[in-house]
Amino acid sequence: MKHTRLQFLCLMSTLLMILGCGEGTDQLPLASVSGVLMKNGTPVPNAEIRFKPKTVKARMSQATTDENGVFELQYSQTDKGAVVGEHDVMVTIYGKRGPSEVEGQPGPPLQPPKEYVLGIKTIPEEGAENLTLEVPSRS
Repeated sequence: MKHTRLQFLCLMSTLLMILGCGEGTDQLPLASVSGVLMKNGTPVPNAEIRFKPKTVKARMSQATTDENGVFELQYSQTDKGAVVGEHDVMVTIYGKRGPSEVEGQPGPPLQPPKEYVLGIKTIPEEGAENLTLEVPSRS
């Protein structure tokens, strides 16, 4: 009898662990988000954009701008977009290597990346296509 009870408890524990570790089917609603990142009226290439949800516990969405400053947020490897609602928006602009004075040699070291907080953006259920994010100028 004790042996059967122990087997049952082990089976139930394993089952609960499997169910608890699986991905939930109640995924939060996602909306498509794309646009362009600008600074002083110029597109910003190769910058990292992060949208962190404020009102729900969910992962952040992120994107890297292309050479024209264009981005499309990605929620996961398979899902594009961002969770509907308010987000803190952050941007990292990576420094450039200066021009080389000697042909064929690397230029001066990369400048350190710069972090910007762009404030809060609300993503509506219908999404936010052609969104323009403006990086503030620093003195």
